[in-house]
Amino acid sequence: MNPGTGIITVHNSIGEELERCAWIAGKNLTELDIVPGYSLILSEDCIGFVDRFEHIKACLKRMRARPALQAAMEKSGGLTPVGS
Repeated sequence: MNPGTGIITVHNSIGEELERCAWIAGKNLTELDIVPGYSLILSEDCIGFVDRFEHIKACLKRMRARPALQAAMEKSGGLTPVGS
C-alpha cells in the first residue's frame, strides 16, 4: 500500500521526535504515548511501511516488549483498526 503524503509527514515528525527521546512524549513511557503508539502499531501491521522509519520501528519494538502491552494484547486478542 502506498501511504498518502499526510501519513508520511506525520511519521516523519514522530520519527524526528524519537531521535531526541526514547518515547513519543518524552524520556519515559506515559499515557500520552499510548494513542499514537496504537496508531503506529496499526500502521506497521496494516500498512506495512514503518520499516522506512528507523526510530519509530525501535520505539514500537520497545513498546511491544512492555509486559502491560503484551497482557492487554493477549486479553483483547490483538489490535484491530476501529471499524474493521
